[in-house]
Amino acid sequence: MARETTARASSSWRAGAGQILYAASERGPTVYTGFIATRERIARDRAAFAAITRAVKSMQAWLGTHGPGELAALTAPYYPDVPPDILAGALRRYGEAGIWAGSPAMSREGFGRLAESLVSGGFLRRMPSYEDCVEEV
Repeated sequence: MARETTARASSSWRAGAGQILYAASERGPTVYTGFIATRERIARDRAAFAAITRAVKSMQAWLGTHGPGELAALTAPYYPDVPPDILAGALRRYGEAGIWAGSPAMSREGFGRLAESLVSGGFLRRMPSYEDCVEEV
């Protein structure tokens, strides 16, 4: 089920057409939401980057206070072929696994895991350092 969304994988699993071999969340924290830009670009557009960070923080707060059913109802148009209960179940498992960060801050551990995946996938040629790449806002 590689490269399947959780909702689609859940549909396959429920139909008996697949099995869960490994939950990616078991590997530990990984940063999935990050903004990549040069320091010059951030300096030039600091207000825009700050606004994006505030929006992410607001969305993360919303995720922490709303259940999977409500999130499923809001995201259902993006998954028109996934039954609502499957989508809600997939989103519930995401929440239970701690997939979603509670803050826009990028942890060192999450950054490290993301960097390793970008290097191993060929997107980056060398391991970047946290200090060179992360700017606290």
